[in-house]
Amino acid sequence: MMPSSIGRDWSIAEIRELVMKKFNKRACSFQIKIALALRKGKDVVGIAATGAGKTLSFWIALLMALEEGRDSMIVVVTPLNLLGKKNVEELSAAGISAVAIDSKSATGTVFRDIERGRYNVVVVNPEILMKDKGDFEELWQKPHVVSRLLHFIYDEGHCVAEWASFRSKYTEVGTLRHALFEVIPIYIASATLPPPVLEKAQEHLQLRPGDTEVVHRSNDRPNIDIIIRPMRFAANTYQDLYPLIPDNPTLTAPPPKFLIFFGSTKETQVATEYLQSRLPSALKNKVKWFHSIMTQEYREEEFDALKRGESWGLCVTDAFGLGLDLSDIEIVGQWKAKLTLCTLWQRFGRAARGMNRTAIAIFFIEKKYLDEERAKSTARAEKAKETSAKRKAEKQIGPPSKRLALSSPNPSTSSNVTYQPSSSANGLHVARPSNPHSEPLPPSSNHQQECNPEVPGHSDHHHPSTTDAESTRIEVEKRRQRYHEQEKIVKPAHQRTAAVKQQVVVFGGPIDELINAGTRDGLGCRRKVINVYFENDKTDDTDHLECDNTPTGCQWCAPKTVAACCDLCSPNLLDFFSTHTEPGVKSRAPNKSHCPPYEMRPVDQSFQLALFEWREEKALEKLGVFDYEEYGVVLFMSDEILQRLIDCFHYRKLSTLDSIKKETRWRNDLIDTYGPSILALVHKEEATLLASSSDQVSGPSVQPSASSSTPQSSLNTPLSGTKPTKSRVCSACKQPGHNNRVQLGQAYRLLERLLSTALCQAPLVEHQRPTRRYHYLHPPHHLDPVLQRYQRRCLLPQQWPPISHSDTQRSPPQSNHWYPIPPNLNLTPLLLHPTVGIPTPRFDPHRCRILQLYTIHKNIRGVVPIIVHILIA
Repeated sequence: MMPSSIGRDWSIAEIRELVMKKFNKRACSFQIKIALALRKGKDVVGIAATGAGKTLSFWIALLMALEEGRDSMIVVVTPLNLLGKKNVEELSAAGISAVAIDSKSATGTVFRDIERGRYNVVVVNPEILMKDKGDFEELWQKPHVVSRLLHFIYDEGHCVAEWASFRSKYTEVGTLRHALFEVIPIYIASATLPPPVLEKAQEHLQLRPGDTEVVHRSNDRPNIDIIIRPMRFAANTYQDLYPLIPDNPTLTAPPPKFLIFFGSTKETQVATEYLQSRLPSALKNKVKWFHSIMTQEYREEEFDALKRGESWGLCVTDAFGLGLDLSDIEIVGQWKAKLTLCTLWQRFGRAARGMNRTAIAIFFIEKKYLDEERAKSTARAEKAKETSAKRKAEKQIGPPSKRLALSSPNPSTSSNVTYQPSSSANGLHVARPSNPHSEPLPPSSNHQQECNPEVPGHSDHHHPSTTDAESTRIEVEKRRQRYHEQEKIVKPAHQRTAAVKQQVVVFGGPIDELINAGTRDGLGCRRKVINVYFENDKTDDTDHLECDNTPTGCQWCAPKTVAACCDLCSPNLLDFFSTHTEPGVKSRAPNKSHCPPYEMRPVDQSFQLALFEWREEKALEKLGVFDYEEYGVVLFMSDEILQRLIDCFHYRKLSTLDSIKKETRWRNDLIDTYGPSILALVHKEEATLLASSSDQVSGPSVQPSASSSTPQSSLNTPLSGTKPTKSRVCSACKQPGHNNRVQLGQAYRLLERLLSTALCQAPLVEHQRPTRRYHYLHPPHHLDPVLQRYQRRCLLPQQWPPISHSDTQRSPPQSNHWYPIPPNLNLTPLLLHPTVGIPTPRFDPHRCRILQLYTIHKNIRGVVPIIVHILIA
């Protein structure tokens, strides 16, 4: 059932007066046009630039209904919870009751309040809205709730299409058309809804083709200057971000406020650490990261801190929030080129949202996407093929094969596209597709022509039946069609194969031509690509005159003048990089020394023991009791670094702090603090080794006897030509008489027998705490890596790190391989055999009242036998 038009007729002056009264803002004509279309029951598509005021258009139709005395409600579907909270704050200031529902606030109380009509605006994400058998599903079954609905609003509507691949509920929102008693209008708003994206969004939302009004304004942001910056350093160093932090920053002279977008949470953190390294210690907290893994409270605090100016900049993902109102961002950046033009333009739109503000947008791209680099790569590939063909020809005997006729090379690739260098107007090489099925690029034009972002190039090629203007229009439409067709075939990131992921920037696509606008025919300006792709040349740029009766029209929605435009139109924009000191190229770290396998000497074992004890002591000192017990000594120094120290000690590679840095790559600050004590251990053991060597040299000499002059080999010559029997030596502990192939079954059978004996003989005494009745036998967390290392070597019991009694008082893990033991038992370590942990018969269990108990601890490396002693108290 289609809702009829309800309420009185409103004049534009009355609507503006109402909006000014509630929000202290003047409504523009496109905002009023959207509200009137919604009141007529139409679906609406609203396209306008970031910061143009789309959010205000959400509430105008609701204000009009409330002013008429109607109890109404609208539902705003938002992709980000933080965006919903900001909407609620804005509405509360205007006296409109609103609630933002997320996973924490989605309680029965909130939904009962919605049912009672307490809220006029409900902001929710698609996952909660479309939850199977959820609270909203129950609300839609109640006619008095549905009758209050005015319309659904999909904020940042491009997410309906672009995020549906990893947020599947966006594909289900259209079913609300069939779940409600009435046809409720839908309003989808975004700054980036080109035809391919809008087509997908209309399909998901099931917009009515004959009853949908499109309000399309230009999404151009002339107050944002565009810079394409090829990376000069390795991408994993993030050194290309150096201009964001001045050489000598101070609190009184902070850098421009910035946002840099990245494709992953790890990148945001590593980039932040680099930027912080350019700041003094007292100012490192001025730059932080911001991504989805952080808590909601943290993200809200960091957003407010940036808004107040307490932070200088953030390294963020899309979790920062599309549409959040920060008016004073002066620099916005995008790291790497693997994204769509919609995503890029949304991110650039975070800057300069305030009136009369300007900003620069920097696109840090990999060099491999430049036409010059592609041409070089193609030339190298061609030369390699020619060289290979010549070598094959030289090896052949007789007349050369016809396959060697490569005078006109046209190699094919998996994508059927190759790149052929051709000269352009400015002397650079341009990579043009040689695929006969690909759309040809328009003829070249002079790059030095006057910047005109609205008209994508002027051609000297004349068609006999058309004018120059008509020729230009045809070229523009061909380019636009190619952009949109290529966007349709690009799969979501999670559906791409490994080969496709390496070629995300499609040749001839919008991102590719934005990067190479200076070398592509018919462009010469980066903003032309944006205006063609988003169809800004088809919008009405005079609607601001309807908004205000003054000769210049409405100052808010009037088209802004282009200042510098881009780095092609205004090369002086690149001075932004030259005014900062470029970091030098980091020298390659020296190679580690090669330490081949060796047999440990007594002095090596002594150093190993001393190093283990040293690590236990320093880890407790550095980490504190809590982190030491929770994470263990590996948080201070990993086993790999410790073993590297032992190996380098054997080969006498440790002499200075620099040698420790070179051989271990341990943290420099820890080496500066604890390196001297490591060197003290090294010098102590080396002195002991030298002393023992001098004692051997000064000992009594033994004169060889006549019998001893017989070669040793003759004494060991086997009789009757038989080979001598080689004695068994354990490959793990190097001791004779056994090997390391002891059956694990013996250990498990012994485990079962001894475990039952231990639990039967030991009295079960109840613990004092009501929540923990027994202690539990399990190895401390910090012993896990130590045990794995001790499996490979036989060590004496006193070489084990001490086991604290508190380690037996933790809550039991949820595993069947952990056994409860009485609290009056104490644990001490026992000698391990390498492989299965069979103990040596050192103790008499009857005389010493020591009971041997085996328990199995499972970890990701397999089953590790752990042998302990239980001393009956």
